[in-house]
Amino acid sequence: MEPKFYDNFRFVNKEVYNLINKTADCQICQNIVYNPKACSECGSLFCKDCINNSNCPNKCIGFKLVNPTSYHKRNLDQIVLKCKKAGCTVPLSEAYFHAKNCNTTELDIDCWSCHGKASSRTIKINEKKRTEIKELNLKSHSNQNNISLEEMREKIYGYQTIDNIETDRRIDEVKVKELTKKIIIKETTLAMIQKLEKEFNRGESLEELKKQLEESTKQVAMKRKETGFFYKDINEQKIEAKLEIFGHMNRVLCLTKISDNVIASGSQDNTIKLWNLTDGTCIKGFFKGNGHAKPVRCLELLDANRLASGSEDNKIKIFDIEAGKCILTLSGHSRGVNSIVKLNENLIASASSDMTIKIWDLKMEDFIRTLNGHTNRVLNIIKLNDTQIVSGSDDLLIKIWDVNLDENNCLKTLSGHTKAVLCLLKLGPDRIASGSWDNTIKIWNLESNTCIKTCIGHFDYVTCLVKLSETKMASGSCDNSIKIWSLETGNCIKNLIGHSGFVFCLLKLNEKQLVSGSSDKSIRIIDF
Repeated sequence: MEPKFYDNFRFVNKEVYNLINKTADCQICQNIVYNPKACSECGSLFCKDCINNSNCPNKCIGFKLVNPTSYHKRNLDQIVLKCKKAGCTVPLSEAYFHAKNCNTTELDIDCWSCHGKASSRTIKINEKKRTEIKELNLKSHSNQNNISLEEMREKIYGYQTIDNIETDRRIDEVKVKELTKKIIIKETTLAMIQKLEKEFNRGESLEELKKQLEESTKQVAMKRKETGFFYKDINEQKIEAKLEIFGHMNRVLCLTKISDNVIASGSQDNTIKLWNLTDGTCIKGFFKGNGHAKPVRCLELLDANRLASGSEDNKIKIFDIEAGKCILTLSGHSRGVNSIVKLNENLIASASSDMTIKIWDLKMEDFIRTLNGHTNRVLNIIKLNDTQIVSGSDDLLIKIWDVNLDENNCLKTLSGHTKAVLCLLKLGPDRIASGSWDNTIKIWNLESNTCIKTCIGHFDYVTCLVKLSETKMASGSCDNSIKIWSLETGNCIKNLIGHSGFVFCLLKLNEKQLVSGSSDKSIRIIDF
């Protein structure tokens, strides 16, 4: 659907809106949100004028009108608009207030920054006035942004020069490309390098990194004559879903494989559902009363007929799949359960937002050991071998534990990420991968306790990882994409787009297909 309140030519990166419009649209008028507000209960987005303090269309009890959640704000901030007055760029979530508070003088002819269709004669007559107003606007915006007049002139005029050259055809295509490369490399590549120098601790030398980034950005610049605000992968491919399943009422947070043709999914709608992949039908569901009272964060298949789940209700539940009922509830964590891993036939481990990892004996129906060491939420755990597990936390650290020891059970600590470690993946006996809120994936050698590769490509949180083969892995992200990586080089070899929301979970179905779950409430089966 076309935007209602914003003209198409004001979008700096219209392709981002086209990609995520379902999560940036008002649930009442079905257009892109204008002065966005959200329901305090279900989180749905609305234009302030559309909702007007009335009841939520989803009939939420205790409805209050609040500012958008952080998830929605990240989506809205990806959409960049041009100001009608001075050509400055602002994220969509701030556009309404920027328009009210912008101190610049509005042109009384078609706005130069919005590519208005003024006639040649009108432009010529008003050329002097146009220049004067531009300078006034530059001074105002340079003061607002605390940068020099020359820096603001280069930033605004530099991007605008490309548009003028392309529109007026005053220069050939080769020179346009050269100018595009110069601006994007300066504004994008160097900014990325400075950020990496400051934030990331990489294994390879900085000179190699600069060369790699400059080369990749040149290719992007040659392919797209854009402003550099949205970095598009040259290996991007639209996902052709073999099967698309809609059945959850909220985000799909976790997936696990039950059999060759059956998978289970856990959702923020508090339910667990089993799906037949032949026709996409729901075979069975575990709901409130027979399931969890809050969002289901993780699933783990214990055997052919038992499924374990962890939830934000602080509980772990074991389900009998054939009978379709909960046969055991484990309580012990004081906050939500984020991850579960099977250790053997009788033992499982769980990671929680209460900063602990607990080892549970299913025969005793209680936990037998608590692993303490993290100083913030434990977000993910994986099994390394029969006696060891690996955990990732909001405290930026990765820890390796011996599950059989009561004391001194933390064997190693790995540090390198600059934000929370969201997901982990075992690549081999002495190699793991980790995904983080810092948008990177790191590959670690556990013998030397060092990061041997850092994979850069996502521009939002890396939420999930799955091993595809000995040479490839896949990652999902809050940038709505799935990327395929070479484990040998650390390079992205394929970028799959198609979800209109964050990709929260991935599952390898077979040697050719992946299953993905997203905040757009869909489950997709895709070829990789």
